[in-house]
Amino acid sequence: MTLPPVLVGPIVRRVDSGLVSVFIALSRPATVELRVWEGVQVAREGQPGVVKSGAAPVATGVAHTRAFGENLHATVAVADLVSPLLPGRRHSYDLVMTEDAGALTNLRSHGLLREGRVVGSDSEAPTGLPLGYDEDALPGFMTCPAKIEDLRVVQTGCRCTDAPGDDAMAYVDDLIGSRIEGSVPPPHQLVLTGDQVYADRVAAPLLPMVNAIGREMLGGPTEELPLADGGSLIVDTDRLPPLHRKRICALDAKFTCNSGQSHAFSLAEYCGLYALCWSTSVWRAIPGMDAFPDLSGIGPEHRGHLSDFETRLADRPAEAAANMKELRTRWADESQAAR
Repeated sequence: MTLPPVLVGPIVRRVDSGLVSVFIALSRPATVELRVWEGVQVAREGQPGVVKSGAAPVATGVAHTRAFGENLHATVAVADLVSPLLPGRRHSYDLVMTEDAGALTNLRSHGLLREGRVVGSDSEAPTGLPLGYDEDALPGFMTCPAKIEDLRVVQTGCRCTDAPGDDAMAYVDDLIGSRIEGSVPPPHQLVLTGDQVYADRVAAPLLPMVNAIGREMLGGPTEELPLADGGSLIVDTDRLPPLHRKRICALDAKFTCNSGQSHAFSLAEYCGLYALCWSTSVWRAIPGMDAFPDLSGIGPEHRGHLSDFETRLADRPAEAAANMKELRTRWADESQAAR
């Protein structure tokens, strides 16, 4: 299958008095230009990097992607500031991407500023909402206030694809959306402690998709897991199926974890897991039961790990503008639609 042009992002990584930095991962190499404006801005149709107000950017920066795989090219674009951004102010940004093949695009042309699927994504991928909370509105961030007592910080940890309960990120998203305008500011920063994914608790129905997407992003031969006896196992879901990895995880891989039945093993699986946890664009149909070994002896508590899986992020420094998918049940009925 073909990967979409935008795999993950944009993610605002850092904002301080001297710079703004934004991460993005693409399936094709490109030069990425970051443009930053004051205030809430709306993208102008057909003119990447231009806003309807006609305002000039207050900062720009250019970076070229680095290849981490045949179809995985990522970069952090950094805009150096001529003068510091004023504290406690809303700013907007856009990414103008020039592919090595010549195509010129931005967040709007990739479908990230409207409700719907990201351009080039699978027909089974979940639909997202505009990153800027209104159609064609650019995503943005709040600079930190001048007084420490006015600072608003949200803290969270790793994304777990089989955890019970609702995802607090949906609440954070609604909180930001309700405070885009008004006297009460949205959170200024999102502090993500941890390594951002639970690699030892991949929801079993997701593991075949994680493996397939990661291998497609990296390309090349399928990785092999070295064993203690000197042998190796090819890391795919035929030889290492979901729910059947705990013994190898503990005895051969020597991973320290309490579960591990569907642990991610290879670099490709880690890349695929990160992409699925932080972006809707790479999602596909969740495989059916034919993707699993014989489950006749496995209790129902191990099936349907995704019944409570929903997640999204909005625009804050150090957070992703992303949305995730669950098994098409509660999502449509709750206000926690994905961003």
